[in-house]
Amino acid sequence: MKKKILFIGAYGIENAGDDLPMLVMMDNLKELSPKSKFEFHALSRHPNKWEEKNYNIIQHQNLEYANREEAMGKWLRGLNFDDDRGLFNDFLELIKSMDILIIGAGNFIIDISIDVFKGPIPLIWWYIHIAKLYNKKVLLYGFSTALLSSEYGRLLTKEIMNKSDIVTVRDKDSKKYLKSIGIEKTIQVLPDPTLGVKIKNQKFSFLNKDDKYILEKHSDLKIALGLRDLSFLKDKGKTVFKEIISFINKNPKYKYIFIPQSTYFEDDDIKLANELSKMIRKDIDIHIIKNRYNPKDLIKIYSLCDVTIAIRLHSAVFSQIATTPAIAISYLPKVKSYMKDFGTLNQVIDIDKITAQKIRNKLDNIRKNKSLKTTIKEINIKKNKEVEKYAKLVLSLL
Repeated sequence: MKKKILFIGAYGIENAGDDLPMLVMMDNLKELSPKSKFEFHALSRHPNKWEEKNYNIIQHQNLEYANREEAMGKWLRGLNFDDDRGLFNDFLELIKSMDILIIGAGNFIIDISIDVFKGPIPLIWWYIHIAKLYNKKVLLYGFSTALLSSEYGRLLTKEIMNKSDIVTVRDKDSKKYLKSIGIEKTIQVLPDPTLGVKIKNQKFSFLNKDDKYILEKHSDLKIALGLRDLSFLKDKGKTVFKEIISFINKNPKYKYIFIPQSTYFEDDDIKLANELSKMIRKDIDIHIIKNRYNPKDLIKIYSLCDVTIAIRLHSAVFSQIATTPAIAISYLPKVKSYMKDFGTLNQVIDIDKITAQKIRNKLDNIRKNKSLKTTIKEINIKKNKEVEKYAKLVLSLL
């Protein structure tokens, strides 16, 4: 009999860092329990054939609206006065048909835009309560948390933790914070789930014709750029890009490759790269990858580079999986927490202190450290094995 597993997270928004933990879990479950038959499902904001085909998963519409405009002034889909009640009934039937819910991974314990039934915390709270009505198992999968500013957010978070069967976080700082707000539930700290990925080959036949250019050798460094929009940080965000562009323009001998982690229309790294490229000197060798690739293939692209300048957390993670050192710009606590747990905190630049010269200094330190790639590889091997415990925990609940 098939075990039906429902993944709940930031799926359907074309973000490689959000998608890879799901793929890692699927691979590890099949590897650790080869005689079991699994049927994988995912709640998605935008179910699409690309992900169903590339990930071999069945997608279902989640309770979020398709975009910010539709969500304006409303709660979750199916819970508003004029909503079609069939939406909610269909969701109940889906939950009833599952054996376990795996919620995560990611930074979903955050209350920036919280309302009674709006925002990630109420959404997760609602999913778990429905699951428990039907006695379904729930695993919270490798998440991190930000400081919660609202009492409502903290109270719901306590219920989320207490009603879940197993709680796992991806960094020690998240566990410490959750304990500080009075959560008594056992919380297990495991590595970022993406670190459990297994890359079977280093072939690059997947590359689009235009992107094969990155395979060409370069006389000096190839630097990957894993950037993201920071407009929500206003002037701080502008300063970050000003300093990164300044660094690039002051170091024209390197080759720069913009690698998009997200291609979602509301958070498009390709669009950002096109805008930033206009500020870069015309004589500098840059390439913007303009195609969406499987997360495992993105890691292979990072392996072609000598170092990465990362704003996106999972740009740093993917880079280090590829044993390419990363200079991480810490714009949220999760970035510094990850780099600290990985043992590369000295490669972090706080967003408040970023300058082109500090990027240069970090790069020089990386180049001087001849054993760094070997160290990163050794850490990866250890953490890759530790990540298997997530799948073992799931199997213990089935």
